[in-house]
Amino acid sequence: MQLLGKIKDVMSIAVPIMVSNLTLLICILINTRVLGNYNKIYFYYLALAMPINYILLAIYEALRTCSLGICQATKLRNYQFILQIKRMMFVGVAIIAVLILFYILAEKLLASIGYIHSSEFYWFIVTMLVSAMCVANSLIVGAALYAFGKQKVATIITVSASIIVCLLNYIFLYATNLGIFSINVAVALVYLGATLVGLQFLKGFLLEDSSLETKAQPFLTIWRFLYSIGTPIFSLYIVIFTSLFIYNTVLQHFGDGVVSAFSVVFRLQNVLMIPAIACGIAVGIVMNRSAMEGDLARAISYLRSTFFCMLSVYLILAILSYIFAKEIIGLLILDLKIKAAAIQCLHYFAFSYVGLAPTLMFISVLEQTGYNKRSLFINSLLFALQIIVGGCLALKFGSQVYFYATALMVNLLPLGYLVYAIFFDSKYQDQPSRLFLLV
Repeated sequence: MQLLGKIKDVMSIAVPIMVSNLTLLICILINTRVLGNYNKIYFYYLALAMPINYILLAIYEALRTCSLGICQATKLRNYQFILQIKRMMFVGVAIIAVLILFYILAEKLLASIGYIHSSEFYWFIVTMLVSAMCVANSLIVGAALYAFGKQKVATIITVSASIIVCLLNYIFLYATNLGIFSINVAVALVYLGATLVGLQFLKGFLLEDSSLETKAQPFLTIWRFLYSIGTPIFSLYIVIFTSLFIYNTVLQHFGDGVVSAFSVVFRLQNVLMIPAIACGIAVGIVMNRSAMEGDLARAISYLRSTFFCMLSVYLILAILSYIFAKEIIGLLILDLKIKAAAIQCLHYFAFSYVGLAPTLMFISVLEQTGYNKRSLFINSLLFALQIIVGGCLALKFGSQVYFYATALMVNLLPLGYLVYAIFFDSKYQDQPSRLFLLV
């Protein structure tokens, strides 16, 4: 019964996160399809913008995690808390403003050597970055709602925003002359509204006491969180982006069909890992609350229970993915050559989920509890092993199978470390959260 109670507590936070992430993913796919159907060149623009989107994703995750961490670590629950949130929003806007300036300077440098993007694409990126400021502010406010335990409110705002963005993008695209700028206008308007709505909810949850004796956390604390928590998370996403580029470069030696097959299986894997990451974030939130109350044993017990749950669920999922690989891939791919390559890839990747899911869960816990450098090290080590060992073996023996087999072994490798850290590392168990050391 205790195990079921812990799982229920974790899932009460994890399920809203999963719903939000899946809704955002569907929103991106819908908007991409709508823009591409309107004008095929918009597909090309969106593809060119992918590197900048990865950078924005890294910034978003860094800001979101920092906001959640600061809001959990501070004991402020009065109206001065809003001042702290607004300070974080200002920092987020300033970071993206620097990115806009860097992009403008980079474009001028490219133009000076004769490499010029179209004017439409240039302004698409600029307006996309401006709209990203609204997205960043909305994520900061949403993280504060999660810190208050108001995950249902945060989820309703996120899901509603995604639906409205899709509707507005379609309306602006076909009813105005905005063209590809319709998506940026829709995002800016909707997420500005989501930020304001979230702030109003936060004010409603705060205590009436607005005593001037309690001061909100200064900018110094915000920058300390950004350095200690945000920087490793930002670096992690850059590592992921770089690794994917190298993966594709290696697999290109075996034909476009293999690259396409790997891309499909990798995207399928990303969807399947959403529950593991969501559970990790949820466990991190619960552990922070337990640590703040001084109940370290409770914090570790939640981590152990979720670890066993991840092992059990993803072992079943791995077996099903292996058995029904043909049927799963058949739903995603029609081309017979790519289909065969994808089935081969999934057969190797399926059982790697047994190690990958608990690892991603634990990495998410580390990110939420202030152990971001450790999470960055684990991820970087796994990617490095995959690239060096898997890439070299595949190129030497002339088969992508060696790359897939390496992925299987590398993803299972961290299980030993996880068992040690969660069950036997007394140093970690004595301090499962470091957030409160940063305040």
